[in-house]
Amino acid sequence: MTYAQVLAFGVVVPVIGLALLVARDRRRPDRGRPGREWTWAWRGQSRGWSVGVVIVALIVVAMVYTAPWDNHLIATHVWRYRRALISGIVVGEMPLEEVLFFPAQTLLVCLWLLWLAAREPPARDVSGRALGRDVASDGKRAIGHWVWPPMALALLLSASGCLWLIGLIALRAPWRSVTYLGWELVWVVPPLALQVVVGGDIIWRYRRLLCVTVLPVALYLCVIDALAIGEGIWTIDPAQTLGIRIAGVLPIEELIFFAATSTLVAFGLLLGVAGQARLMPFPRRPRGWPTKPSATKAS
Repeated sequence: MTYAQVLAFGVVVPVIGLALLVARDRRRPDRGRPGREWTWAWRGQSRGWSVGVVIVALIVVAMVYTAPWDNHLIATHVWRYRRALISGIVVGEMPLEEVLFFPAQTLLVCLWLLWLAAREPPARDVSGRALGRDVASDGKRAIGHWVWPPMALALLLSASGCLWLIGLIALRAPWRSVTYLGWELVWVVPPLALQVVVGGDIIWRYRRLLCVTVLPVALYLCVIDALAIGEGIWTIDPAQTLGIRIAGVLPIEELIFFAATSTLVAFGLLLGVAGQARLMPFPRRPRGWPTKPSATKAS
């Protein structure tokens, strides 16, 4: 089995299947399913960005942000590929298949989230009201009042800073076994913390949807990863990992990687589509914030 085959059958085929299911849902947005609150996003009526725009933006960000990190880890032999099992086309240090994996994983997470969202019970705002288009009958925001308490925000930023520093220290430490984990922390903590600070209330409101999105995808990709490692398509340097292997095959760092990247994509799609995040892109979103500067009460 080659890397191209793993990518095609393990990721691309599920992406195509999910795309067909999501397209079917889009053609039938008002069947009365619990998740019909998401149909306004399909039809361009969101106060956030459209689903397509957000997905394209996530793919671009994933490739731009991940490529230098990935290149460095390959160059320092944290992982390496068997030449006979890759295409031979490389971008920097990355095989072409690795480059294509970024958009493939992003699409997999996004489409899975959208398919689940069409079946998710309506979320509720802090006042207990079901959310639809994020606009109340009086033409104003109906999401209630939510703001990070100063102490909670300080604790969140402090914890994020500590994790980032731990990763940085791990990279400067003499123990090579923490190299992969150190690079993961340095790379993933800043954007993840930014997403939570900007949209913590939205993330919390849809916590169930996010959990059932991220966990299955991360576990599925771990299975694909373990199969590829078993086939010898790529290997992870044991000297640069903690030595903790799931089922004796998969380094724990790989589980962390897939969980973190899937979380970043899921958070990004949710915050990009949600009208609340665009209207006021910071933790304070007071009740009654108008949908437009000239918004007036509906008659």
